[in-house]
Amino acid sequence: MLSVAEDERTTEAPAGELTAYLAWHGIDARLRQMRGQSTHAGEALLAECRDAGADLLVMGAYTHSRLRQLILGGVTRHVLHHTPLACLMCH
Repeated sequence: MLSVAEDERTTEAPAGELTAYLAWHGIDARLRQMRGQSTHAGEALLAECRDAGADLLVMGAYTHSRLRQLILGGVTRHVLHHTPLACLMCH
């Protein structure tokens, strides 16, 4: 499991809770936390998926203000337009 933090305010608590939940159900999930740069977090996420040999990406999808999206882009939009693998998103 990979968690990408775009800034120092993001914690690994939700991902850690998910890892524990999966372990409770017999799934050996390992958490990897990485710091992404907001302009390249989508690229970094897809590169990690490629390096891990993943065939499915499950991720949360949300949006920022229209101005921020216009200037910086967005991880969700980048993944939707560039992912080479199956992707399940939840908003």
